[in-house]
Amino acid sequence: MLEQVTPPAALAVPAATLAEHLHLNTAAPELEETETLERLIGAATATIEHQTQTALIMQTWRWRTPTWCAPLPLTPVAAIEAIEIIDGQGGATPWDGWFLAHSGPPRIGTRKGRIRPGIRADGHAAVTFTAGYGTGWTDIPADLRQAVTLLAAQYYEHREAATNPLAALPFGVTSLIAPYRPIRL
Repeated sequence: MLEQVTPPAALAVPAATLAEHLHLNTAAPELEETETLERLIGAATATIEHQTQTALIMQTWRWRTPTWCAPLPLTPVAAIEAIEIIDGQGGATPWDGWFLAHSGPPRIGTRKGRIRPGIRADGHAAVTFTAGYGTGWTDIPADLRQAVTLLAAQYYEHREAATNPLAALPFGVTSLIAPYRPIRL
């Protein structure tokens, strides 16, 4: 289970950038319109992050996993804050014998000379980590920023209820995020 501890402090794309893309009057934007653009950027960001399993702006997550073999569920991982072993009764034991392995998908490695603790069948490991490209929108790769902008613009232009909730992402967005999508074998 993955739960957000600290949300991103900034939007993946400023509302003014989306307004410019949409050719809206940016000289004196209405507060209501800015709020709408920010909501659409948030929705587009969530979709892109879900599709790519990527955090765009730095944010902290807590991941509960019953096994050590799975990679961390989001990239890029900036830091692991803490790891605790949770027993079946909810008792937590901190573990500090880990390191963040960056070769391939981010994983938890065990430091040389340390022993990885077992996870009981009725327990789990709780990993608190920070993921994201940086603290501001300019830290995000340009193609992902563009994908968020295009998708937010699509949401703006088609605000009515979708007739097909399973409709694919627009081709331009799909092409921009393709290099970031995880490969499933």
